[in-house]
Amino acid sequence: MRDTPYKTSSIYADTGCGGECTSSLNCPYPQCILDSPQRKAQEERAAKAQQCVRLRREGRTYAEITGLMGLSEKTARRLVRSR
Repeated sequence: MRDTPYKTSSIYADTGCGGECTSSLNCPYPQCILDSPQRKAQEERAAKAQQCVRLRREGRTYAEITGLMGLSEKTARRLVRSR
């Protein structure tokens, strides 16, 4: 029998999502909570907030940030304030 170049268990440890499930293979949900649209929207918002904060630290004005990111000034201010 030929050895495989890697062992599956050493590449991926099935620890679940960190919520109720301790194993992805035994998850009772039809869709992973990590793949939910709400979670993706939260991740996108967090990425935009980080980018707004980075631009402010670089000395950019809110008017410049809104032009670069396509946000309203109110949204840009809110995202920076949330960080």
